[in-house]
Amino acid sequence: LRSMTSLVVEVTPGGRIRRVVPTNYEFKRHRPEELEGRHFTEFVPAQAVDAVAEALREAARTRGGAHCEFEVDLDSRRWFNVNLTALRDDLLLAVCRDVTDLRRSERKYRELVQLANCVILRLDIRGRVVFFNDFAERFFGWRREEILGRPVLGTIVPERDAAGADLSAQLRDVLLDPGAFPQMENENLRRDGGRVWVEWSNRPVYEDGVLAGVLCVGNDVTHRKIAQMELANREHYFRSLIEFSSDLITVVDEGGEIFFESPAVRTCLGMEPEALPGDALERHIHPDDAGLVRGVLGRLVAGGDAPQRFEYRRRMAGGGYRHLEAHAVNLLDDPVVGGVVINSRDVTERKAFERELRQQVFHDSLTGLPNRVLFLEHLKQAMERMRRRDDYAFAVLLLNIDRFKLVNDGLGRAVGDELLVQVAGRLMQCLRKVDTVARLGGDEFVLLLDEVDDDRVPMRAAERIQQVVSRPMRVAGEEMSVTVGMGIVYSSREYQDAEQVLRDADAAVHRAKSKGCGVTKVFHSKMHVQALSLLKMEMDLRRALERDEFQVHYQPFVDLDTGRVQGMEALIRWLHPERGMILPGEFIPLAEETGLIVPLGEWVLRRACLELAELGERCAAGREIQMAVNLSARQFTEPDLAVRARAIVAETGIAPSRIKLEVTESMLMHNPREVAAILAELKSAGFSLAIDDFGTGYSSLASLHRYP
Repeated sequence: LRSMTSLVVEVTPGGRIRRVVPTNYEFKRHRPEELEGRHFTEFVPAQAVDAVAEALREAARTRGGAHCEFEVDLDSRRWFNVNLTALRDDLLLAVCRDVTDLRRSERKYRELVQLANCVILRLDIRGRVVFFNDFAERFFGWRREEILGRPVLGTIVPERDAAGADLSAQLRDVLLDPGAFPQMENENLRRDGGRVWVEWSNRPVYEDGVLAGVLCVGNDVTHRKIAQMELANREHYFRSLIEFSSDLITVVDEGGEIFFESPAVRTCLGMEPEALPGDALERHIHPDDAGLVRGVLGRLVAGGDAPQRFEYRRRMAGGGYRHLEAHAVNLLDDPVVGGVVINSRDVTERKAFERELRQQVFHDSLTGLPNRVLFLEHLKQAMERMRRRDDYAFAVLLLNIDRFKLVNDGLGRAVGDELLVQVAGRLMQCLRKVDTVARLGGDEFVLLLDEVDDDRVPMRAAERIQQVVSRPMRVAGEEMSVTVGMGIVYSSREYQDAEQVLRDADAAVHRAKSKGCGVTKVFHSKMHVQALSLLKMEMDLRRALERDEFQVHYQPFVDLDTGRVQGMEALIRWLHPERGMILPGEFIPLAEETGLIVPLGEWVLRRACLELAELGERCAAGREIQMAVNLSARQFTEPDLAVRARAIVAETGIAPSRIKLEVTESMLMHNPREVAAILAELKSAGFSLAIDDFGTGYSSLASLHRYP
């Protein structure tokens, strides 16, 4: 007894202290003998008196033991845990253990539990709530008195979570062995039906060595869980985008080694993405593009933040290459990626289309040669080189096939096209690698002689072209020889643009063709003056009809035997307000070229008919005279020529038989069938027909039988 720290007293069943048993209990305010004879009610608070009295009676009645706990005011306010044991002589032994510190600690921790910013609850082994802290009330919306004693399943824990998982089985496992589930996360219910995610820390609770329940401490992780689910959804979303994207995504390390390849590599290159990591990207790149890609990766790895755009070719599994358009970005410092990301799009079809489009836009569809647009670009580049280099010179050769229109009109357009193709092939034979040949249109070709270091080079090239092109060639089964007219222009710093060079080359060609077939002329500044003169004449010619500047002169046909005038030929003259009288030889070819000959020819026919009608009114002989009017080749391209001619004679009252329409021999050879049909129509309308200049062309007397 003396070693005990508890207060031990003998007490009557009525509650009076008989004596204090000596122990190691330390009194502070009272001496032990001062307690003897005093009643317990002197030291116990009024609210605890009934409980203590009942414990005393219970111990005396049962002659066994009883237990009670109460606060006393002895040396100070203290808590005692009292065990009562019956003794002989109708006494009870009260062993009073001081549990003040324990109660204070319990009170402190209870306050901490109640004030904790987390859910704390305790379940018994049946899953009923036996403790519920203040935070849990606020968090779940249940009042403590509403939840205590109720099963946690169906109130806080749903039977199944939102995904359909069985939570009742999970809870049952926790109650059977809490130690097996120290940490867990699940969905929980609020009183209002809302769902929240809680991360639980579970600890088993033992009483007398027997599992009595589970202590559960929970933290609200709803926001984190939602963020995780959103992240998972976004990850699934972006993974789906990558897996089903047609774009190829490649990730390489700083040494260019592949460590990721998206599934698009299957459809794009026919390779399996799992087989590529660990391989060097350069091994799969076209040798001509390897240096480009190596440079891009080098700039990115060296610290370049700007994304790099480039095009390259990657090898396919079965051989061959695909054209890829790439966008590369440096994510080596990104802890998630840790590499250079190359996003590549297959542009093989687009590149093929671009090549085809470039071929169509910049090349002649018939011969495959560069067209006017591409030639002018090459010529502009040559002019730029000439401005930068004092030792650089070039020359331009423009050429036309002599009398090509006769071939086209007489033998058909298909034969003319085949001739152009063969001429183009022969021109290619005459070029150096640095030179360019192009077709400007029709039968017009142009050559750019680059790096001309001798003024004699263009003339030698022209001579070679004349020799090569004039060799007989087989076209549509027939042997044919052609010549070309050429104009040469030497480079000069006076030229401001490429069109001026072509303009002067064209002037030189016109001068060459005016001198005959197979002629070459070098441009001189006088040709430009003449070209400007022709341009002004064309403008004046268009206004001349409106201003009534044309006149018709008449050359009589005289019978040498009788001296009588039998007819006359209408000859047009142009009385220019500045230049005076201009003869047909100057303006008729220009009228033919511009198409003005059609209205001009109708004007001459109408004026001749009016003069003929007036002559018939003045004298009887005038009624028999026949008028000859020339028709141009351009007029025969008008399908309604005969209709217009009939309308004019009907309008002026002249019989068609008094009009003799003259055509030249060369006109008959242009389009023999079409000309014959129109002539037949004119003949049937009553007009007389005649051939002028017979024998100057290439027809024979036998050919006259084909025409009316």
